Amino acid sequence: MLSYKKVLAAGAALSAAALIAVPTATATAATHRSRAVTHAVVAAPRSYLGTSTRCFGVYPGKNVTYAPGCYGHDEPQVMPMSTVAGSASNITWTFVLGTDQAGATATTGMSFVDLGPTFWVGAALKDTKSLDDAAFEELQFYPDSVLAPVNQDGCTSGGGYSPSEKLNDWTVCSPAWAVNPSSFQEYAAFNKELTTATHPNNPMVMHSGDTISVSFAGSPYTITVTDLTTKQTGTIVMSGGGPNDADGPLGPLYPNGANVKTNILPWGAVQDAPMGLSWEIGHPDFYIYTRAPECVPGQFNCFSYNVTQGWAKVTPFRILSVTFNKGKTDPTSWGVTDTQGGSAEDVEWCAKYAVVPSCTFPWYAYNSTLKALTFGTNYTGTKYAYNDELQFAATLGSCSSSFGFIYCNEPLSPAPPIK
Repeated sequence: MLSYKKVLAAGAALSAAALIAVPTATATAATHRSRAVTHAVVAAPRSYLGTSTRCFGVYPGKNVTYAPGCYGHDEPQVMPMSTVAGSASNITWTFVLGTDQAGATATTGMSFVDLGPTFWVGAALKDTKSLDDAAFEELQFYPDSVLAPVNQDGCTSGGGYSPSEKLNDWTVCSPAWAVNPSSFQEYAAFNKELTTATHPNNPMVMHSGDTISVSFAGSPYTITVTDLTTKQTGTIVMSGGGPNDADGPLGPLYPNGANVKTNILPWGAVQDAPMGLSWEIGHPDFYIYTRAPECVPGQFNCFSYNVTQGWAKVTPFRILSVTFNKGKTDPTSWGVTDTQGGSAEDVEWCAKYAVVPSCTFPWYAYNSTLKALTFGTNYTGTKYAYNDELQFAATLGSCSSSFGFIYCNEPLSPAPPIK
């Protein structure tokens, strides 16, 4: 197992901040921390990347401060939308976990951990101890990683996780992120490891190619994860006390509201609906590059910004269906957003998009052969590419939040025909 020291991170100007891990020199227990950029505070200017001793975001009249040693990343997010009451508090996702390149090993071939440390399924939370009475839950799926047991802090109270590498295995932690309204520092309000009732101390291990169902319901939220392939089920209730539950019971921020882009997280840095799914990209394989918590477009080992040599080499992750209100309501539209401007990130670092393969950007597409929404590239069977990498808003627009201007939620048109 690798050993990681948790640090905070920040992204682009008026983008969002992220947490990632920097490894310690010696130890045997791994703790990796991967924080969702989408729901963090607006971050420091890009010139601070790699050089800043203090990362901060500008909240009206205040600075939201983070620890020294700051690195940023993108979070391209997709959101199914519905105007039906209650759709912001009850959702079920069904998706298929992506598969590493055939023949990949820990050191050769393309694996999903090369593309990013996690994707998450998220939900806005009511948290009276947090800034704006709001927090954000991320059910984080870790590729090619098996967590340590619960009693060995597989998911830590600080929002981190302790993994060992195993290709094509996936395990889950559920950090919820909040901001202290007095100190304006971000913290983990909740974190728990996904286990099964029969093995409550061990992580529920899923495998690439498995079909997974994830549902959020009730208050406090009960998160149910079912591996429809292996028939395993794990449940996380967002309450219960203990060191990993700092703020007590956490339920929906908009309990009777709709999953629309106007019901944003108040201190968030993008225009997003309460329920969404996002990839965390902009990190190399942390099992290989143990001292490189961040990577940027154009970097040799940054495959999350490499469509042809990275995303095209794996069997895609695919969203099969999304329903609201216990399966009674289908999405009426879909939107996407990115915390650092999508392909504009490549232009900033490389001067020109696709000047080399590592200066590209993955995107969401509807695949009529797979009957699914994919992420990465236009895999065989793609019907709607949604303007490829240009689907994300490249500049801060007229969308607003507590921070002022933020990246707008852009529609996928025509809406992907999945239910």
